[in-house]
Amino acid sequence: MKRLLIIVLVLSVSLVHAADYVIATGENGTEEVYVSEHMLHADWTDYAALWLPFPANKLAGTYYDYSPDSSDFTMATASQRPTWNSANSGHYRFDGDNDRISRSVSAGQDLTCSSDSVTFAFWMYQLSGGDWYQRIFDKSTGGNGANGYCLGTEYGGEGRFFLSVDGNRIGGVYDASPVYNVWVHIVVTWNGSQAVFYKNGAGKTAHVEGDDIPDTTGTLRIGTGYTTAIEFKGYLDDIRVYTRVLGDAEVTALYERRDTVYGHSD
Repeated sequence: MKRLLIIVLVLSVSLVHAADYVIATGENGTEEVYVSEHMLHADWTDYAALWLPFPANKLAGTYYDYSPDSSDFTMATASQRPTWNSANSGHYRFDGDNDRISRSVSAGQDLTCSSDSVTFAFWMYQLSGGDWYQRIFDKSTGGNGANGYCLGTEYGGEGRFFLSVDGNRIGGVYDASPVYNVWVHIVVTWNGSQAVFYKNGAGKTAHVEGDDIPDTTGTLRIGTGYTTAIEFKGYLDDIRVYTRVLGDAEVTALYERRDTVYGHSD
């Protein structure tokens, strides 16, 4: 006599943003977050202040933030919207001229204003050419992240990155290989006095005397800065910001999802 074992899995699901976003309790009992084929492990969810996986094109100019804060980005002017590409589970192309996304940020609003423990993470494919300095994140009122912060590339994509906190510039140089015309995963952490720059899961530390990111109101911009002379040219995907410093193992885990989840390969 054969016995039939039936296993019933009960999933607890909540839907936000027209069913793009799903929280489910997996078979191992841990809560996981899915957006299309993207997944963000529950251990990191509570610390995510920004998550833009770009799973689909939003023709209305709204770019959904799937973090617990859920503060969407918008771009009302059609000519300033980046171009969506369906490859690699979806990402956006910024033209280096006029494309950007942005949102207003209130004083005291989690990471994007003031925090001494911050992690920035994103996939990028920087196209050759464009501005000498290019911004990925910018929430400032002037050069070197004045009254806020900025993060970007310099010297035409030659593997150099920088984070500037309230005018205090911290540079990170990886190796001689450029970062243009290839997908790379970049993570930058800041703990109030030290920055760590990661490229494809490997990190290098930049020591500097610093301070917390200033708690100021203003606009958080992605793909451009306080001036239009520093705009990013290339593709961006899976943009994340956390209100704590991710450890080496966590950064490596994000990077190692490159093929199975995001379709990016170095």
